[in-house]
Amino acid sequence: MQKYIFISVIIIANIIGVYLLVHEEKKVTYPEEIVNEITKDANNELNTFLNSVYNEIDKIKNELTPLNSFSKEDLDQYFIQNSGLNSMFYSAFIKKNNLFYVINNENKSLISAFDTLEEVNVVKWSRFIDKKLVTSWSEVVKLDSVSLKWLGVENKKPNNILTWGIGDGNEIEGENILLNSIKWTVNKDEYQLILRYNFGTMSVFDNNIQKYKTKHLLIHTTDNRYIKFTKDTIISFSDKQIEDTTYIFEKEIIDYSKTLNKKTDKIFSFSYYNKLFWTINLDTDNKFGITDYTLTISNDEIIDTKRTKTILIFIYVIFLILSIITVLKILKIIKFRQHKPSYDAQDVLLTLLKEDEGRYLEFKSSLRWDYRQAIVNADLENVVLKTIGAFGNSDGGTLLIGVDDDKNIIGLDKDYTSLKKYGADFYEIYLRNMLHKHMGVKYVTENLRISFHKFDNKEICKVEVFKANEPLYLSLTKKGVVSEKFYVRSGNSSNELKSLKDINDYIFNRFKK
Repeated sequence: MQKYIFISVIIIANIIGVYLLVHEEKKVTYPEEIVNEITKDANNELNTFLNSVYNEIDKIKNELTPLNSFSKEDLDQYFIQNSGLNSMFYSAFIKKNNLFYVINNENKSLISAFDTLEEVNVVKWSRFIDKKLVTSWSEVVKLDSVSLKWLGVENKKPNNILTWGIGDGNEIEGENILLNSIKWTVNKDEYQLILRYNFGTMSVFDNNIQKYKTKHLLIHTTDNRYIKFTKDTIISFSDKQIEDTTYIFEKEIIDYSKTLNKKTDKIFSFSYYNKLFWTINLDTDNKFGITDYTLTISNDEIIDTKRTKTILIFIYVIFLILSIITVLKILKIIKFRQHKPSYDAQDVLLTLLKEDEGRYLEFKSSLRWDYRQAIVNADLENVVLKTIGAFGNSDGGTLLIGVDDDKNIIGLDKDYTSLKKYGADFYEIYLRNMLHKHMGVKYVTENLRISFHKFDNKEICKVEVFKANEPLYLSLTKKGVVSEKFYVRSGNSSNELKSLKDINDYIFNRFKK
């Protein structure tokens, strides 16, 4: 049943795939359409990130301001024990009047310090792993050192205005690091919060556009600075520095953005050194400390996106071919298993043993051991061959070896002893070799299943014979003479058809109609 469900799922998936394939082939995609989709993704991602930042800052302000003691214990409790340090932050700096608190991610641990902003001071650090204090140490620092290392951005804005900047990220493999700062006042107490971000956090800007390797994200802040993100770096420059030759490409983008009507011209293209670029220019809410941003991608990469589509179509065609092959193989297995005997359980076999010999069932005491003469009798093998051949030429049937005519389970011990090696494995090898010799490998593989079952420490060999698609002539040897025989099942016996007319009539009616 599961295989049929699996086949149905494959067929349905491929029907849908073919429909989408045809639909995509008919669909013509233009560069500006692709850029328009990128615009939606970029805008959603940036706004999601900014909202997350704004909400986190708002949460910290509301939860920390009531802490009148502003003690290291309270702050450690908030940021470490309550996981107040969001995973996207590398570090946080909080100042209340002349007191400051620092918490920093470092090598799968959190380190924190609390002290006063004096000219020269000894700052005491604590390291936490899995929310548990593991070590403490002291560091002698100057005020300037603290300001440069932890503040990294000068915030001259009024209260509750968010400012963005670039700080020293030497602690993170020497890279610059994005940070923001905000001030607020409560009951004459002056607060300042600075958050520095993991460089990996910038991936929020390109979750859906990361396939474009050459892209430039340029953020314009409310204090007229620009922060530029590329694949590997972050740089910051002021409005006045745009004229510097270092920022020629950025100046082109900024100048073009200023000349366009942002309400209607959110997407535009331009040439730079004989290369075509596409730029998205969008506004943001000023409460985030950002007025607008631009995202620029080269036209070459957009064309590569179309090529990627072609590659995906090619991959799907390969998948379609493999699916067809898989379905055919499964159908073959199902057909094979439909012929597999269903008498594996003992209770089913016992039910079978209660039946009498007939058109579809026969018992044989042994394959080659003659119980009457108490010797090995090779002629008995021919009897087994006749039964199997007759079942195949008729409507199939089951032969149980190791059961006498009175349906007593005798077992195969005598047959096992008569062979070079004792046991079911060698017995099956011997039986198959014999069948291959007289019936052919193809016939045996397609029409016979052999299994062994134990009852009261006595084994039975079950040979399940399927209705054959082709007539079988048995090659039998008697007294050194080889002859071909044609057997059919009649009642509970296997009979030979001797005349050519009888054989031809039977074959015509059984196999060719």
